[in-house]
Amino acid sequence: MKAAVASLVSSATKLQADFVRLEPQGFITASKLTQLGGRQITEVDPQYTRIVDLTADEAVLRDGLTSGHRNPINGTQRRGITIRQTDATADFELFLTMLANTAGHSHVLFYPEDYYRHLFEVLGSAGVAKLYLAEAEGQPVAAALFYDWGGTRYYAHAGAYQELNRRVKASVSLVWQALLDAKAAKMRRFDLWGVAPEGDDTHHLANLSRFKHGFGGTQLDYLGTWDVPIKRHKYQLYSLYRKLRSLNS
Repeated sequence: MKAAVASLVSSATKLQADFVRLEPQGFITASKLTQLGGRQITEVDPQYTRIVDLTADEAVLRDGLTSGHRNPINGTQRRGITIRQTDATADFELFLTMLANTAGHSHVLFYPEDYYRHLFEVLGSAGVAKLYLAEAEGQPVAAALFYDWGGTRYYAHAGAYQELNRRVKASVSLVWQALLDAKAAKMRRFDLWGVAPEGDDTHHLANLSRFKHGFGGTQLDYLGTWDVPIKRHKYQLYSLYRKLRSLNS
């Protein structure tokens, strides 16, 4: 891994890049990255995640559920909830509406709608992005976008009509169905994609983490996001810009 980072830096220097950004998942330590000139910055992709092993029997996966998740999952049909995978344009527009509703209730920021449209057009046509929609008695409640890559299904983006979803808990059933479908497709891992560090109740993902922990799995910690400056003077100006932007956001 150290040699790979050194090779990236060498190539970036030849291409006259200002810096290299890394999110390492291999066998390299923070001290080694620092020795290579790396600087840790605010995470871009999640530094902490939770992984469910899909090679386990379904009974084992069910045993890993918390009671708060197991009960609504077992009662999915009884509560009139249906889950389906879809590539319909109208369903994707519902997904965008649910993202906006979630942002309004949870005070979180999402990407612009065109970002998701382009993403779904490109990755959906390649079979990588999969959209799931949950309905209660025929009424749309929750939707989520998953990525399938390298034997792993990633729980990437999700939204819901928050007030209705709190009553019927359709998101729980949706994620569970997506997990079972990934297992049926012979995928090996289900990545819940973004949780708080263990024991940190003040982290901005703490509430979402409690939802994700309900599906079991094990915590996996990465090194986070790192920059390796190539043109140090320009990188210092860029760092100053990031600090000023964060103060004004």
